[in-house]
Amino acid sequence: MTLTLTLPGRVPATPEPDPASDVAVPRPRRPRGRLVLLLGVLAVLLAASVGPPRSGPFTTVPGRDAAAEVRLERLPVPDPGHPGALAHRGGPRVPVRPAAIAPALEHPEDWVPFPAPQECRVADPGPPLLVCGEETPWPPVRRIVVVGDSHAQQYSGALDALAAERHWQVVRMLRGACPFSTASETAPGSPGCIAWNAAARAQILALRPDLVVTTATRDVRIGPTETTPPGFVRAWRELDAAGIRVLAIRDNPRYDRSPVDCVRHEGAGAAGCAVPRDLLLSPVAPYRRLPDVPPNVTFFDPSDHLCTPTTCPPVVGNVLVNFDANHLSATFTRTLGPVLSEQLEPLLAAPAARPDAPRGIGR
Repeated sequence: MTLTLTLPGRVPATPEPDPASDVAVPRPRRPRGRLVLLLGVLAVLLAASVGPPRSGPFTTVPGRDAAAEVRLERLPVPDPGHPGALAHRGGPRVPVRPAAIAPALEHPEDWVPFPAPQECRVADPGPPLLVCGEETPWPPVRRIVVVGDSHAQQYSGALDALAAERHWQVVRMLRGACPFSTASETAPGSPGCIAWNAAARAQILALRPDLVVTTATRDVRIGPTETTPPGFVRAWRELDAAGIRVLAIRDNPRYDRSPVDCVRHEGAGAAGCAVPRDLLLSPVAPYRRLPDVPPNVTFFDPSDHLCTPTTCPPVVGNVLVNFDANHLSATFTRTLGPVLSEQLEPLLAAPAARPDAPRGIGR
């Protein structure tokens, strides 16, 4: 089995769905009814937001050593045996041993969980928009907003760990197949996505966070086809006018078939499971060619941690890079924590000069 990618001009066989977006926020007169209906709206919005992407059931590998099935929730990563992304930072090379790959190939839910309903509120007024924030027993030292689609969401697990150590607050505004923009990028012209993005920008301006984390590019497929859409830049410029800093992360590759399936059938070291890097990623990221990127934007390119100089393999540092065909595994993104920390520290070393910035996301 050889891992294949979307060819230029082809439509992916299973495009990301555009979630339901025309859910009205009910306003019944009776308080009890309002609470019940509001909880119902939260449930619908959570279901329509960015849940675990799925690429089909994970099946057991016959003959696999049960002792090697390391469970995600018990695996402290990165560690010396599973450095993941840190394996590409230098130091001794970690040999890829199939029995030591983490998480186990049988693990079905290696994805960053969406916040629980009680951690979210429905933004009002405007179209349905969930604003979800981590409750902390301390006043947040810094506030970070993660906004966009699942490709932004996948980094929130690493951010949560850093936030717990540093007393930061991580607020999420997420919608499947709707990256942060002034347009609808995945489904062009989608009124739901356009309205959601407008509401998200308004909420960010109201929250006035210390930093916004989102995606810098999209559509990393064979070609290469990666772009930084004009709508991304326009959204960043709106935040720049309000003095809000942005960390924009270069997108990860999208494959026609899950690399996990390739590893399952061919093995981690199979040549057909590694894709030549130059087929996916240009040596110069598309945003580097733009003349009008606002000064509030700092870019983070994780490509050197996902890929070697020549290939993008399915396993790096004994950790599966992907969860499915186009999302990073939660385990792998956690190993990016120290790398993200290096990007965040200078951006958050001092609070933004906004004395009127509210603390706490409100209810």
